[in-house]
Order: sequence, then structure tokens, then C-alpha cells
Amino acid sequence: MKLTLPRPLSPLFPYRLPLLALCAIAAACTGAVNAPVDVTAAPTPSPIAENDGFHPLDTDGRVYWEPGSEAVAARVAAELPSAIARVEGAQGRPFPRPVQVYVAGDLRSFARFSPTLRAAAVMDGTRIIISPRIAEQPERLRGLLVHELSHLHLVYHLDAEAAIRLPVWFREGLAVFVSNGAGAERVTEEEAVIALMDAPCVLYGGEDQLALPGDAVEQGGSPHVFYRQAGMFVEFLSRRGTGAFERLLDEVLEGGEFGEVFVESYGGTPADLFHEFVGGVAEAIGSVVQPHG
Repeated sequence: MKLTLPRPLSPLFPYRLPLLALCAIAAACTGAVNAPVDVTAAPTPSPIAENDGFHPLDTDGRVYWEPGSEAVAARVAAELPSAIARVEGAQGRPFPRPVQVYVAGDLRSFARFSPTLRAAAVMDGTRIIISPRIAEQPERLRGLLVHELSHLHLVYHLDAEAAIRLPVWFREGLAVFVSNGAGAERVTEEEAVIALMDAPCVLYGGEDQLALPGDAVEQGGSPHVFYRQAGMFVEFLSRRGTGAFERLLDEVLEGGEFGEVFVESYGGTPADLFHEFVGGVAEAIGSVVQPHG
């Protein structure tokens, strides 16, 4: 039976349920198989130049390749215009300058920029590095590009430091939402809801974010569950209140303090809205499992 969740979800369930907080799980963990890697997890950028073996693609100078990656680079160039358009439309502004996407020719090259070879892509400073492993799953390429471009869009309009200061649930949730689930492919919405209801506790990492303890992965947490839940919460925010989400994005891209602009946009803190979100999930589950007279 497929669980259909309301959009936006209904108000808080009459009793408080245990919550699975949207947590800052490092994408470098061993469980992040083929997941995009968050900008905060990438190592210090290594210089990239043509003499390192990368060359601009003849048909699109925004895409760089090295021997062995020509075919993937050509596919990146084909997908890039629509991926950029998706991010610009969803996040409300054009990119202020051309993007740069590098396609590694082999895993040894990719390892210069990624903390894990399990990743499909990483953010490295102000550029995206694509793993050659994406050739094994070409159907994931567009979603992956949109996910990483969502991160890059924030970095370009703010800067890397300011983007990192945004709550991880918001950065990753936005990228999953805009990319229609990229990064969370291994977890369905229904599975994420079950995890949400089974979680033992919630810990607020300050008023502007939600977080679990740093050992959440060792306790059984999954980056893919986190990505899916974060994306669901951001989708909920996008549908709650006329223009609230657009105001939030606009103020964030202007450099506004996240907690303040969130309250101005929604009339409540992220914690308040997260409780409302989870309450709606609980109500949706109740409507499915409760017998009807």
C-alpha cells in the first residue's frame, strides 16, 4: 500500500511523537554509497589546470574532461543546460557566473578531490567534480548534476563560508527537493516516514537547525534516510504558506541570517515547523492504518 502524504501536511498530531531530527551526517561516511557529497565534507581544493590533464570540452567550455572521461563529459554537457534551468527556476535566481564541472578520468584522479571513492560527485571549492563511476549509472546523471548545482548556486550567491553556515538539513534538503530525490534514491518516502516514527529522540543544535549527535551513523543512521527526510521537510516548507518559501530563499541568498529570516517567513522556528511536519506525517499514517467505520 502506498502512503500518500498531504502537501502540506496537516497540523501537529494531538500527542507528541518521538522525532528523527534532520541530522548533519558527514557524506564521507562508509554508508554513503554513490551519494553526492556535501560541500562541507570535501577536502581542501587542489589546483586544477589543463596541465593536470583536464581540458575544456570543445562543445561546452563549462565542462572539463581528462583522458578516459570524454563520453561522460559529453553527457554532462548535454544535460547541463536543463539542469541549470531547473536550479535557477527552483531557487529563484540565475547563476551569477558560469559553472564549472570537471569529469575525472579514473578513480585515482577523483580521489584527489573526494574524501571517499563511494561518492558520485563532490563539491570542490566553486566547482563540481564528477566520478567516472557515474558511467555505470547514466540514468542518475541529471539528478546528480541538479543536486550539486543546487549547492553551487548557494556558494556562488553567498560564498563557501556563508553556505556552510546554513543548516545542513536545509542545504541537503533543498538539493534533494530541487533534484527530485537525487541523493536519496535508496530510501523511499514511506521508508523515511517509518524511520521518522521510530526515532528515539530529537536534539536541537541551536534554534536555527535540527541535529542528531555526531555518532548518529554508528547508531544506525543512514545518509540516504537523512537526505530523504530533509527533502521531504523542505518540500513541506515549499508548500506551506503563500510565498513563504520564496521569501526565505530570497532572503537567504541576500545573506540574511537563516534563523531570523525563517521566523520572518513562517512565523515560527524550524523546530516549530518540523513538529508540524511530523504531526502531519503521523496524521497521514493514522488515516491509512486506522479502520474506517
